[in-house]
Amino acid sequence: MTDDHANARTGSSDEPSATEATPRRSLIVHPILFAAFPILFLWAHNLSEGVDLGEVMGPLVLSVAIAGALWAIATRLLHDARRAALIVSVLALMFFSFGYMLQATGGANLNTALLLVAWCALAAVAVALLVRGGAWVPAATRGFNVAASVLVALNLFSIAWAQVAPGAGSTRSVMQGAPTLPPNLLATPPAHRPDVYYIVFDEYGGTRSLRDFFDYDNEPLMNWLRGKGFVVPAQSATNYPRTELALASSMNLRYLNYLTGKMGTDTGSVLPLTNLLRHAQIGTIMQSLGYRYIHIGSWLNQTRSAANADVNLVHGGSDFSNFLRQAPATSNAFRTEAWRTTLWQLSTTEHLERYPGPRFVFTHILCPHGPLVFKRDGSLLSRSTLDEEGEAQAYVDQHSWVDQQIKKLVTSLTDRPAGEQPVIVLQADEGPYPGEPTIWPAHPDPDQLEMKFDILNAYYLPGVPHSAVWPTITPVNTFRLILDEYFDAGLSRLPDREYSFADLSRHLYEFRDVTRLVHGAIWGRPPASRPIPPGASDRGSCVTCGP
Repeated sequence: MTDDHANARTGSSDEPSATEATPRRSLIVHPILFAAFPILFLWAHNLSEGVDLGEVMGPLVLSVAIAGALWAIATRLLHDARRAALIVSVLALMFFSFGYMLQATGGANLNTALLLVAWCALAAVAVALLVRGGAWVPAATRGFNVAASVLVALNLFSIAWAQVAPGAGSTRSVMQGAPTLPPNLLATPPAHRPDVYYIVFDEYGGTRSLRDFFDYDNEPLMNWLRGKGFVVPAQSATNYPRTELALASSMNLRYLNYLTGKMGTDTGSVLPLTNLLRHAQIGTIMQSLGYRYIHIGSWLNQTRSAANADVNLVHGGSDFSNFLRQAPATSNAFRTEAWRTTLWQLSTTEHLERYPGPRFVFTHILCPHGPLVFKRDGSLLSRSTLDEEGEAQAYVDQHSWVDQQIKKLVTSLTDRPAGEQPVIVLQADEGPYPGEPTIWPAHPDPDQLEMKFDILNAYYLPGVPHSAVWPTITPVNTFRLILDEYFDAGLSRLPDREYSFADLSRHLYEFRDVTRLVHGAIWGRPPASRPIPPGASDRGSCVTCGP
């Protein structure tokens, strides 16, 4: 937009004399650029998360459109495009920065409502000054134009470079050497192909760690599962204490140590893991056996959809769009959306009759993982109640609700004739830990090892002897076991090992074998009651921006 007479008084009929200089037309772009900047910034800093243009376009267009509309309205009211533009830019910056301010002052025990009132008062003062205007407005406009242009240009450059620069984390690169089935098996798949459900409850801790750190006993659920025919291995741990690593390993039937050679040790990019999850080998294998791959998406970018799925079912926004909701004053919207998404995932997993079988179903349910939004009865836990009761109690309540839902889901899925019973794997990617340890020393604290590596792992394998599931089975062997038992795939069993990473942001693929330390921490010492370490469980999994 340009402004010919931004500071002219309205209603004047005076014509400029021949000696008066014609006011210079000034280009005003900063309101649009500042409206686009937060979305572009978040995109640029989460490229390795697999965020693509499709996820960005909606929030970007909406933000720019709202800014443009407000600018047009303010211009009409003020009869001054420059002051109107400054008002819109200031409001946009304050709107998107409120969530960051809330996080920055989180340790100060400030009331959220009080902080919001103060933030609105500050915005009102800024708007009042801008409405009044002054000789400084043209200079401020030029400054805002330059600042907004530089910020947007820097982020666009990062985005463009990531799109054109070849990387070792490409899908083709990371999928090399993936396990495959024998040609004779693919030529004549067996007639009996039970539905297979792979249901991951994020951060569902093992029985021992739940008892030791949360004083929560889930043994009644484990006994109930055993009574339904499940096998619950006695000493099962995750292979990697991080969602993307753990699921990329289990769903591709192999360890990820080969990525060290491809990516090196001096990177924190999760792009290879994103590609491994969106093109998971187990989905391709099951399709080659005649299965329909149904992917029930979560709000985590890496498991929101699968490129190789026959059916992608998605609800609500991704963690990219949900984080945008946390940035402004509408941060509670993310909690409500997470609550609704979990309910939808459970219901959808239970009701897939409209899709002909055989079905391979994967659903990654981000619960009991934070945000802590479920009361024991399943109703929405408000943020104020969470602050009053404390996160440790809220986690236990959410866990109790999850246990009820597991019973309900299993009962529904197994309500079939004997010859149509499905294969069900209930598993966690990692155990709970406030703040997700992002740096793992060479000799981690035993409590930390127990909490993050001890996980839920239960198998319902109709027709397969319970002895086929060994006590120390880890997720990397889950589908090797299933494919061997049901399809005689001839996939060799891998050694069950546990690995930590050095540094999430800088040395993600610097793996350390901590198998001996993990087993010693979980099963090699007497049980004890150790309270959960202080910290926030109400967060997401995004490497740089988790909610």
